[in-house]
Amino acid sequence: MEKLTEVTNVKSDGQSLSNIQLEEFCKNNDLPYNFLDLAELVEQHDIEIPQSFVHTGIKQNKYNNGNNNHWLYYIAPNKIFDSYGKSNDNYHLDGKYKILPNEQLQNFDTVVCGEYCLSFNWYLNKIFLKDQELNNNSSYATLIKEYNKHFKFTKNEKENNNIVRQWYNSMKKKKK
Repeated sequence: MEKLTEVTNVKSDGQSLSNIQLEEFCKNNDLPYNFLDLAELVEQHDIEIPQSFVHTGIKQNKYNNGNNNHWLYYIAPNKIFDSYGKSNDNYHLDGKYKILPNEQLQNFDTVVCGEYCLSFNWYLNKIFLKDQELNNNSSYATLIKEYNKHFKFTKNEKENNNIVRQWYNSMKKKKK
């Protein structure tokens, strides 16, 4: 198994997370891991996976409008977590999915979307769903509010990127 180095540079394409790294992190932290391509999300109407990482594609295509190499997190039946928030609702989802959160957490010129999706997966499954259910729009609003509060995310995207990258590195170290 490839030993991962500490990921520190939030702007280095070489330090963006791969699907293999996402899967390994989820396995080591007992988190759900599924993988969908954005095209599958757009084209399929009855996805039976309750949660999944969604990759927007390696190259620009008709689904991603050039927003390639970006990670999203899908929650059935119709929610998408995107660290760019609604400002990046550009995936031809045609109103089929609601983008969470409303506000942008991550800078467009950084590569920490994988870490945001991992932190969201972790928070959702290890903290939020232990006490609450996701059964209406208000419960999703509560989820996002508590997720942001837990990680102390603010409107300062640069600071948020460092917070999520430090969280990721600390969680990896715990499992060694």
